[in-house]
Amino acid sequence: MLERPTLALLTDEILTTHDGKEAAPPPPPGVISGLVMRLMHAMSLEDWDAAAEVLHPDCEFSIPATHVLFPARRAVGRAAVVDAVRRNLAMVKDQENRLEQFVEEGSTGIMVVRELGKTTKGLPYQGWGFFIFTVEDGLLRSMREFTVASNQDD
Repeated sequence: MLERPTLALLTDEILTTHDGKEAAPPPPPGVISGLVMRLMHAMSLEDWDAAAEVLHPDCEFSIPATHVLFPARRAVGRAAVVDAVRRNLAMVKDQENRLEQFVEEGSTGIMVVRELGKTTKGLPYQGWGFFIFTVEDGLLRSMREFTVASNQDD
């Protein structure tokens, strides 16, 4: 059985955006988690148009760790992000994501999940991971996925 990961977050107040512009005021509490839940629901239905609606036009998606399950590790732009997520989800089947925790502050949200499922080869896996989301102009601007622990690395 996997042990629950420990996640510590140290942040400074964000004063500028990634491109050096002055940052917009952070969204009201609950906005980021609402956008993420809309995205997850659309993905579970494989409604890629609905998924795209919550993404910023310049959205960025990345999985910094190398993991053989996921062929798409980085994508930039709404259409490319939707395609990368769609391709990555095609690598697993019977997947169940259990939300363990969601924390948001300012324009950043962190979601801790437990994943259960099977690879396309039919091998069962389970793991813990977390996602870091940022919001800009009321839409998801970046999504970074990190696998903390998994029993399936091949």
